[in-house]
This record gives sequence, C-alpha cells and structure tokens, in this order.
Amino acid sequence: MYQSTLRTPGEARSIDKRVLEQGIHEGVRMGLFGLGELENNKPNCRYFKELPTVAFAGNEIIINEALCHDQKKQVETPVQKTSSYTQPETGETPGHTEVFKEKDVILYTKAREKIQLRFSVPKGKVSSIMGVINLLQTKFETLQIELSAANGNMPEQEYEDKIKETFRQMGIEIEEQ
Repeated sequence: MYQSTLRTPGEARSIDKRVLEQGIHEGVRMGLFGLGELENNKPNCRYFKELPTVAFAGNEIIINEALCHDQKKQVETPVQKTSSYTQPETGETPGHTEVFKEKDVILYTKAREKIQLRFSVPKGKVSSIMGVINLLQTKFETLQIELSAANGNMPEQEYEDKIKETFRQMGIEIEEQ
C-alpha cells in the first residue's frame, strides 16, 4: 500500500510512512473502512472498528466499509446446520440440527509455533521491518531480537549514552556478547 502511494501519479504523498499508518489505524477504528488481505482474489476483512496491525506487506488491502460490515455480520450470524445420523438401536434416521457460530470455527492449514530469521538490513529499511516486528509481536508471546552491527565504529561514550541508556529507559535488559 505504501509503495503504491509513492508510485501513483497525482496521489497525495505523506511526509512519513507513520502518517499513513496512523491514518489507517484511525480509519479502521472509526469504521470508515476495513483492513484485510486478498485471498484467492477475494477481499477478506480482518480488522473493522478495532485497532489493526498494519504491516505494509503481502496482500494487505484497504476494504470498503460496506463489504467489511457484511462480512462481520455474516460471521456473527448463527448458522443452522442440518445433518442426518443413524441411531444404532433402531436404525431410524431422524433430522438433527446443530447451531453454531461461524466465528467459533477456525481452520488452519499450517501454523508455525516458532519463527527464527537471520537477515541483514539494507540502509534505510529499518522502519519497513518494524511493521513485520509489530505483526510478530501480536502473534507470539515472546519476541527476541539479536542485533549485530559491523563495518563501522561508534565511540564508547556514545554507545553508553545513546544505546544502552535508551534500552535502560525502555526497561529492556540487554545481553552483550
């Protein structure tokens, strides 16, 4: 989405990616539109009138308010499911009705319980990675980052004052190697 705003001629451009992210947060929370993904070329509304996780990645799309409203209503509406079964004692097949809500049924094809990645960050791309980190933090209880910086230098005093002090203020314990 963000890249699209930069490449579309005549499209208004925000000063920073965070401006666009904040606008999406507010629009989704207020119900002006929804945020979801394109699955099999069909929009699937994931967030509507709630605080979303914006990743600016994959098939993430902004979805019309009416479509999100219809999808949410469909998920919350109880569905009647009728099936037949045979009672072993009598051999009869009476109608059997089960009532359930679709939102209680969650299907997963594959799920990861742990993700471990190692990569180099190109200059100027740190903010892009933050969206992925935010997404991971919503899905997993523990998020641990190993940071390695090389091929440059930093004065020891600057390291103490800016790096270690920032982590201390955030309440993050660092393990130096």
